[in-house]
Amino acid sequence: MNKNLHQQIGNLNEKINQQKDTINEKDIEIKNLYHILSKQNQNLSKQNGEINWLRGELKRLNNILQDRDRQISVLNYKLNELNQILCGMNGEIKFRNSEMFKTLLEFAQSLPVKVQTTPEKQPIEICNNVSKPYDPKEFIIDDRILYRYIGKSEEVTIPYGVIKIGGYAFRENKIIKKVNFPETVTEIGVQAFEICKNLIEVNNAKNVIKIGEEAFAHCSKLEKINIENVKEIDYNAFCWCNSLKILEFSDNIKEIGDGAFEYCSNLIISIPNTCKYVKDSARYSFKGCKKVLRREVKN
Repeated sequence: MNKNLHQQIGNLNEKINQQKDTINEKDIEIKNLYHILSKQNQNLSKQNGEINWLRGELKRLNNILQDRDRQISVLNYKLNELNQILCGMNGEIKFRNSEMFKTLLEFAQSLPVKVQTTPEKQPIEICNNVSKPYDPKEFIIDDRILYRYIGKSEEVTIPYGVIKIGGYAFRENKIIKKVNFPETVTEIGVQAFEICKNLIEVNNAKNVIKIGEEAFAHCSKLEKINIENVKEIDYNAFCWCNSLKILEFSDNIKEIGDGAFEYCSNLIISIPNTCKYVKDSARYSFKGCKKVLRREVKN
């Protein structure tokens, strides 16, 4: 009896050991499959990142072409304007050589009151509808768009009446530290302030509703900017702005682009839950930020 019992127990132990071996083999297979899946997932993530980067590059190049088209349009406008001025000068020369002009000049000089026969010419403003004078040695402006800043000041005040900071207007400027916006500016173009490494402060940007791709990218010293009423922030607009600490948006914000605040390592940002992201790339919009707060919007 005892001999049979011991034999049965031995058989059971042998079966148990066999099952343990089988389980260990399955565990090894599962671990191998897990490693294979992890590697495939990493490859897919890398490919997705490369695709997103290529999309961004294509969009950026398209914007560059659009800006070049606008610059060509501005140059054509200037050429037409110069042609009109030359035509006017030719007409003025003909008039001055005419008998009528000589008669009028003699009559004016005969009067007892001194008459200014040649009025002083006022400088022609390049920028249409910019209500305050500005120095053309600092700004290139046309049709209320600031196309390029060519001054050398640390503090820059954008002329009142400008409605858009054009693409690349301040790009890679190493001098500016402070920029003051007028209330008229509503849009900041592609790479407008990109790599302005000494820019610390942007004031009165409260009426800006759209910020273009990489507009402030790599402005590593930027600490202060008020864009609370912005509605759209595009691809990589503030990436690597390491000195930004707090940003809060109104309920007007609708869309934040891929990588918009990527690697803003000291930033605490507050956005409404109604805000949308570009496609499915939400995880990259605030990648590396210190904290992101989502608040409820009351209807």
